[in-house]
Amino acid sequence: MRILISSIVDLKSSAHNRLHEFIRDLSRNHEVTILSIKDWWKAAQVDAGQYNRGVEDIWPHVSVQYFTTLKISPILQEMLSLFTLGRRLRQLGDFDVHFNYNTLVSGLFLSVMMKRRGVKTVYDLADDLPAMIRTSPQINPVLRPFGGLFASLMLRCNLHIAEKVTLTTEALHLPDRYQEKYIVLPNGVDTSLFSKKDSRDLRRELGIEDCFVMGYVGVLREWVDLRPTLGALAALRDRGHNVKLLILGEEGGLDACRSLTEEFGVADQVLFIGTVPYEQVPRYVSLMNVGLIPFGYNPVASGALPLKLLEYMSCEIPVICTPLPGITTAVGDTVLYAGDADDIVEHVVRIKERPAEMKRMQAEGLALVQKDFEWRDIAHHLGAVLDEVRMGSAANQRQSDKDTQRK
Repeated sequence: MRILISSIVDLKSSAHNRLHEFIRDLSRNHEVTILSIKDWWKAAQVDAGQYNRGVEDIWPHVSVQYFTTLKISPILQEMLSLFTLGRRLRQLGDFDVHFNYNTLVSGLFLSVMMKRRGVKTVYDLADDLPAMIRTSPQINPVLRPFGGLFASLMLRCNLHIAEKVTLTTEALHLPDRYQEKYIVLPNGVDTSLFSKKDSRDLRRELGIEDCFVMGYVGVLREWVDLRPTLGALAALRDRGHNVKLLILGEEGGLDACRSLTEEFGVADQVLFIGTVPYEQVPRYVSLMNVGLIPFGYNPVASGALPLKLLEYMSCEIPVICTPLPGITTAVGDTVLYAGDADDIVEHVVRIKERPAEMKRMQAEGLALVQKDFEWRDIAHHLGAVLDEVRMGSAANQRQSDKDTQRK
């Protein structure tokens, strides 16, 4: 198949995500072309080269194209795509199927152009896009409500034109009238990469050999709320527990996060590691005594199934996370849920005092990700969906040709 992928993220400037895994699998047997924004904003915040270590094997096998190379915000690039994608598409030639990854304007425009060519679209929804627009720091606060309304309209149009819609979780709450189009393709984990490692040398290097380590891996965007975690860190210290917090990641609110540690009086208990190459993340996860998903109660987080949740579980460490619908539906009671700082304190004490119980929970978590959340199996499923849609497009074209001949 010749597969055209439209993307809301610039894969060469983004941390590992589900589209990286989809492309890695699809490009083994198909010709893949990606059209996306050029994310100058993110590239200015983090070391994109670090992000790409671990996924660089993908790029020789795919063609990456951009809507524009102008140094403007992703939102403006999406809008300008209306004027650039027609020419770009004519240059690229014909495709068998269109995979629209989480876009709004650009992907919809491409879907319309593909439909005119007799090519169908599969729309992949990984996040609550209208909610992300309403809280985006890249948009003027006054304009965010209007942006959210516009995003909701664009999302409905994308759902309408798509032949199939793949979702990370049913917790995204999409309109029932499109129910027959929905296919749940959750986020996943590569269990051959994410497995328990010997991290004793890394612990010594970081000076935390004798500490209980809570850890968080991921972006520090607006849906992350570290206040309960930092409150728990202070409370555990006051109770005599030697606890450290390890944070891997810097995209988003790193400075604000540092300020929060000062506000809570725990700056000396928090280690900011920054951006870590993807293939090194399992070593850091393995040194943790517990992995955190410290999301706030907000629409963006409610529909999320974070990759790091599954990666923690694959490395066989206990997990404490906010009880959000996307998470509770996917992994049930194989993790510990905390709604506030007191809950986190209680769970940390429980983890320290009940090792046998935690070992059983960790084994159940590993078995769950191996059964239901292997990237290889999820990506194969997507390939089958795209092929089914492609075959439907081909059958429709043959029928159209026959009708034309009869006339």
